[in-house]
Amino acid sequence: MDARRQLQVERAAVSFWCDLQVIVGPYRPHTLLVGPSEATASILESLLAELVQPVWFHDCATAIDLPDEAATVVLKGLEALDVRAQHALMARLDRADARQQIISLSERSPFALVQRGQFLEPLYRRLSVVYLRLDTVEEQPAGAYCA
Repeated sequence: MDARRQLQVERAAVSFWCDLQVIVGPYRPHTLLVGPSEATASILESLLAELVQPVWFHDCATAIDLPDEAATVVLKGLEALDVRAQHALMARLDRADARQQIISLSERSPFALVQRGQFLEPLYRRLSVVYLRLDTVEEQPAGAYCA
């Protein structure tokens, strides 16, 4: 993929520009996408072909058990992850052999949950190495751009 390639998503009343190389480049950082589910799904769909395979999808409203063979893990509804599952995920990330990229999708920022003590701050920091907030066009400042 060309490192300068840009993506514009204009679905679900969201306009967004970002260099995809930030997410799918050689470092494969954990990424947190926050915004309307249609917008985060559009970004994920655009990234899918570039993610290291196999990709494993998980809905955070259910118990979590990451398979070792998944190179990329997509966590949908991160804000629904209960505290026990948060501890289990943190323990998994702390394993020396943990080389999976985690892409988390959330309709609202888990940071408010961190402030209320309902989400582990170390886990939030680990999962939001790259943090992309997808605002609706009405919420977006003029000329919003991610580089």
